[in-house]
This record gives sequence, C-alpha cells and structure tokens, in this order.
Amino acid sequence: IVPLLTTEIPNRLQITGAALLLRQDNGSFQSADGSIAGFPAHHRLVNHAEESDIPLVVGQERLRTGVLAELEAAGWEVALPLRSGGRLVGLYFLGPRRSGDLYTRQEVESLRALGRQAAATLENARLYSQVERYSEQLEDLVAERTQELARANQDLASERDRLDVVLQNMADGPLVTCLLYTS
Repeated sequence: IVPLLTTEIPNRLQITGAALLLRQDNGSFQSADGSIAGFPAHHRLVNHAEESDIPLVVGQERLRTGVLAELEAAGWEVALPLRSGGRLVGLYFLGPRRSGDLYTRQEVESLRALGRQAAATLENARLYSQVERYSEQLEDLVAERTQELARANQDLASERDRLDVVLQNMADGPLVTCLLYTS
C-alpha cells in the first residue's frame, strides 16, 4: 500500500509528491519509505491529527494557521489523518498539484475516503505483522522449553539408570548373603 499512496496516487492525480508517516510503538511517526523526517509523538501536526480527523488543507483559513503555516513551509498542501478503529495510525501528506490549483472540497473528501481504506489496510498489516512476531517468539519459546525438557528427561533417565543399578546391587546383596549362610 505504501507505493500506491506515495507514488501511484500522486502520479495519477498530478501531485508533486506524497509521503506516508506511520505510528511507531513509541507514539512517534516515521516515514514509511524514508522519504521525509518523522515527527515526535507530541508534534503540532500530530496533536492536530489526534484531536480531529479533519484534514489540514492549505488555503482553508478556518483551521489553525500555525499548523497550516508549518505544513505549507514543509512543502505540503494536505495533511490527512489516517484512523482505524478510532486510533491514529498514520499521516498522509500530499504536495501541491502540478497545475497549481488548490484541492477542491470534493477531492479532499475523496482523499478522506481513500485515507479510511488505507488506514484499515495499514492497521491490518500492522496487526498481522505483530501476530507473526508473537508467533515467532512463541515458536522460539516452545523450542527452548522443549530443549529444557529433553535435558531434564535425559537427566531423569540417567538418574533412573543409576537408581536401577543401586537397587539391583541392593537386591543382589541380600540374596548373595542368604546363599552364603545357607551353604
């Protein structure tokens, strides 16, 4: 999905560029493809996205001008929060249109719909990856425990063999003694 969002969609929509930042375990946002620097968890753009799923669009003065100025200074015209299950999973940035036209409300709404689908896909991929990691960890743990059990069984088998020899010697001793006294 990353190439679709960062390459294919900008090409088709005649946009100068796009970037996708994904939430990390520590709450920060890092570029999915390394194309731009990430943001710490409490960055102004992240805070806006956490508070509202309304996209930031340069040219819409009704939104926080400081955040918009920062967005524009970075060369982006749209910052789209990506939410799945009420959780902010990413930020999708779109650059200016090659024509120089501003984004229309209809285009922004279409991008929001795309963003919802992308967010669900990204979240599913993250969860799948997490399940894979847990599965690998569980397999490693099972292998480790299996080796420990094999060593413990080997130790028990050795101890059992030693006890069998002791018991056999004890059983042989009284029998030999009894035979000696009866002779």
